[in-house]
Amino acid sequence: MTTVCLFAMGLRDASVGMDTETYKSFFEDYQRYNWYKIFTEKPTAQGNDTVELGLKILMKLCGELYPNYYFYQVVFSGIYIGLFIYFIYKYTFNVILAFAIFLGGGLFMQTFNIARQMLAIAILAYSMIFLIEKKYILSLLSIAFAYLFHTSSIVALIMFVVYPLRNNKVILYFTPFLMLLFLRLINDIVLPLLLNSFGEQYLRYAMSDFSRPNKGIILKLMWGSNFILSVWALYKKDSSVLRFLAILALVAVACFIIGLSINYADRVGLTFLPALLILYDRFGQTFTKTSWKKLYYNSFTAFYLIYFCYYTLTIGSISYSSIITL
Repeated sequence: MTTVCLFAMGLRDASVGMDTETYKSFFEDYQRYNWYKIFTEKPTAQGNDTVELGLKILMKLCGELYPNYYFYQVVFSGIYIGLFIYFIYKYTFNVILAFAIFLGGGLFMQTFNIARQMLAIAILAYSMIFLIEKKYILSLLSIAFAYLFHTSSIVALIMFVVYPLRNNKVILYFTPFLMLLFLRLINDIVLPLLLNSFGEQYLRYAMSDFSRPNKGIILKLMWGSNFILSVWALYKKDSSVLRFLAILALVAVACFIIGLSINYADRVGLTFLPALLILYDRFGQTFTKTSWKKLYYNSFTAFYLIYFCYYTLTIGSISYSSIITL
């Protein structure tokens, strides 16, 4: 299955995904640049857009080995999937459930659209682990390394605020209520204020992609299950690790809900999606009865796999004409 995912992602045509054509243009630019320009100049393909240094270096190195964009895309996909496969096998007990969440929960399919941010998120997954293991320097270095691939990685510093609060019962008790209050504030006050103040040029941020009926209902169901599981772990499970992961999952859910009104807000929540892999896994380990544990694991595995299949069917066919250009 890992090999299938690798080639499905790595050999897709440049027409597949919102930014893939742009990345292909960047790659072609960098093959004409010397190393000095890689470190000092912007790409020409998208005018004012900037690409983080880590991705520039990766593209240039791949181009030095074999000057074909799809070779780079296969290498990129191998690094990304390899990071998560190692993460799943090393840090989860139920590999099948974790892999199902990886496929259906957004970590796999989102990479087709926002590749460099998702690579940064794969690195940030280890930052989260290092923080749990109290390896604070390694955690910070991981965030700094992820920043080289996407500047949104700075959001992960929230983990250093959340982690010390994981045993504070007052904070834990009010966390869901504060989240709901924050959501109400965004929808009722902040969003109308932004639109009234800045006008139609910011209207695209208020028109969410998730309003489309073909996937919105199932996504809301998924976020609902994440919310319920997180609240249960927050209040009912005597584990500081579970509480920490539950808060991160609640932050992700909050960002996804805000994304229903404000486009791209959901991308902030993607930063904390790796927490779900461990949260679902560790939560299942707390069941003492084998029958309940099996029911829990099998139910959520089936749910995420069914959603993955449903999503892949609704997006239509994916072109792989790139294979003939390798």
